[in-house]
Amino acid sequence: MLRFLKLGVNKNNMLLTIAIVLSSPCYSQAVYFKIKAGSNISNIRSGGGSTRAGYRLGFHCGGLALVKLSSRVALQPEISYSTQGRKYSSTFSNSTTILNYINLPVLFQLKLGTGFRLQAGPQIGFLIAAKVKRDGQVYDLDIKRSYRLVDIAYSGGLCYLNQSRIGVDVRWVRSLIPITLGPHEQNNNVFQLGLFYDISKGHNSKQ
Repeated sequence: MLRFLKLGVNKNNMLLTIAIVLSSPCYSQAVYFKIKAGSNISNIRSGGGSTRAGYRLGFHCGGLALVKLSSRVALQPEISYSTQGRKYSSTFSNSTTILNYINLPVLFQLKLGTGFRLQAGPQIGFLIAAKVKRDGQVYDLDIKRSYRLVDIAYSGGLCYLNQSRIGVDVRWVRSLIPITLGPHEQNNNVFQLGLFYDISKGHNSKQ
């Protein structure tokens, strides 16, 4: 398994994964499609504990499908583009690690009433870009070879949907396995705050 993650996945496997995630719930009669966008506050945590690394401000955008399994339970597969990474300050320079992913979370939702929902589930991410910016200048140094091309993570949070089709989403994402290939284990740590909008023709405020 780890050897597979080190090698990464090719484009065909990535497209197959996206197709499976987005098409698997189509048997349901109650499916609602939404678009979303928001901000990321990300860091890269080392296995040894705290570091001097700071948080990087980024963004995410994409779409999702809400599949109702019952009156209170739903399944929510998503696809999003997410800019992540970290900032690092030292005596001699300041640097920013830039990691951009295509993320595919699949969340289970539990409706609490009055529009609020708990959500949690796994997420798989595909690294599409990895760069370093030092003292305000972006270097074309290819640091992807230092990172796994696949990030396996879990996600959890809370969302709210009102009758105007607009919703708010707050979640935390943490890697389950190290994202680096070297001896020093590091994990993605991302806090997300976003808005989503229901674009379904048959919008139901009680969904």
